[in-house]
Amino acid sequence: MADLKHQLEDPDTPFDAKKQKAGASGDQHILDYINTDTPIEPPVVYGKSWLSAQTAALQSAKTKNETLREAYYPSEPMKFMDSEGELHELVKSLSAISTLEDDTSEVFRYFTSKTAKILLDLLTNHPNIDIKIQVLRIFNDLLEDGEAPAVHTTDLANALMGLAFHTVLGELLIYSQTIADTAEFVILILGILINLVNNFPGSASKNLFETATIQRFVISRLSDEFTASLEINQLVIKQYSTEYLFNISQDNVDDVQVRLLSDNTLLDAILVGLSALTKPSIMRVYADTDEMQELVENLIDMLCLLVQFPVCKTEFIDLQGLELFFRILDVTLGCNGYFNATWGFDTFTKCLSGLFLGQHTDSISLFEKFIQLNGLKHLYGNFDTPYLSLFKGSKKAALKKNYDRILTITIALLKNTSIESVERMRLINKLLEDDYFKVKIMVSNAIKLESRLSKYGVEEEVPTDGLKESYFAKLSDGLAYLQKTYVILAWLSLEDLSISTAINEIFSKATKGKVSDASLKLLPVLQEYRLELLYPESEGNIHFREEKEDYLDMVNTLIDLISP
Repeated sequence: MADLKHQLEDPDTPFDAKKQKAGASGDQHILDYINTDTPIEPPVVYGKSWLSAQTAALQSAKTKNETLREAYYPSEPMKFMDSEGELHELVKSLSAISTLEDDTSEVFRYFTSKTAKILLDLLTNHPNIDIKIQVLRIFNDLLEDGEAPAVHTTDLANALMGLAFHTVLGELLIYSQTIADTAEFVILILGILINLVNNFPGSASKNLFETATIQRFVISRLSDEFTASLEINQLVIKQYSTEYLFNISQDNVDDVQVRLLSDNTLLDAILVGLSALTKPSIMRVYADTDEMQELVENLIDMLCLLVQFPVCKTEFIDLQGLELFFRILDVTLGCNGYFNATWGFDTFTKCLSGLFLGQHTDSISLFEKFIQLNGLKHLYGNFDTPYLSLFKGSKKAALKKNYDRILTITIALLKNTSIESVERMRLINKLLEDDYFKVKIMVSNAIKLESRLSKYGVEEEVPTDGLKESYFAKLSDGLAYLQKTYVILAWLSLEDLSISTAINEIFSKATKGKVSDASLKLLPVLQEYRLELLYPESEGNIHFREEKEDYLDMVNTLIDLISP
């Protein structure tokens, strides 16, 4: 396109200059062309009449090409190639439909009811890959994701799904494995799948999720060998596959275990994909590409979703997922790291938060294995990062988020390690090492936050209705930080009387013996929770009965800690 641009005349060049230039070069035919009053063709009006004519011509060209192909393929291809070229050009001309404004509803209704059916038939049955690609481009452009899909786009999606579009897409993915140079073909299909899931949740998403051929294909793309010689298009295919898989799993989370986890290949495929992060030869080539970073984030999102299922937690341990993650963290944070250190730690805490979420049939072994693999070193390596206020913009949002995750993970570790175990002792020692340094950091951060929250704690200062949502969101987030901090301090206080005494001294010194308004806001919440523990609505939950005493002790300690 660059060469063509330099060949074009400047439309503002005076006529005499054009004439002189043409004469000097001897290009008399250019001069003759300039001097000729060439009629200007009227612009094409892309209305219903145009589309009706194009659709009729498309049907005619399709019928003609099918007849000639049947008669002369494969012995005399020249006898049907002209008709095939004409058919391709007609399909290509229909791409203009995606440029029309939303208010041309009559045109889109005609396209959906008439033209789309012919295009879908070509996509399904015509053997020419270029024609298939052109049809896919049209559908992809029309189904392009947006904040609010137009009515005509929704109608098209519903019409296509009514014509078993999901089945067609699955069959096309299988077909792509039988031909060469299919990267664009596959990328377009995956783009359409992503648009359908993002823009049309519900029936469209459910139909796609139940199409086994699609799920098998995208999972297989994750399992493909990841080497430094991988072409960028193949990386895009991996990226799109993970994006589709995560989005559709979120939309059908109740069916994930039945549809995706039954053959035990998905989690393995995700870990294989993530293992590329431990290979410097690959990261030197791809680490700075948007495609690689999107791929890794998609893999992490998918992993965090899957490990919420007990079967995946167990499988994650069996497949040495924790070991893999520590190797990844060493690469991303080490001297040979190729990713930003903040990004690497964010990935680490995000995965752990997902892994530690909820109950697990063998949860204690999971948490204790984490400690055995020196996970505490990685988790608390950046714990001395100064606390960043929730009320100072989003520039350091990743650090705020990571601090919150560290608190959440710490609570999970305290809750799920055996009281008498070596791992429990290592955890407590890690939290209290260096003269209670981490405890002092937690208390200091909590006090800073309390100071800011106190500005939001006066009823008369509640903003107007338009700002109430933001105001209460900040207040709620701040109180959640405080609650997590105090819960950790309460757990530690239960370990030993000397620890409890030391924490009370640190807390009293930091607050100068005073309790802030923010802390007081937690008291009624904790007192209500204490009543729920003392008088639960149902005593039938065995798990609840087993843990009730531990929680009650913790809440009592917490109330004593922050009470005036």
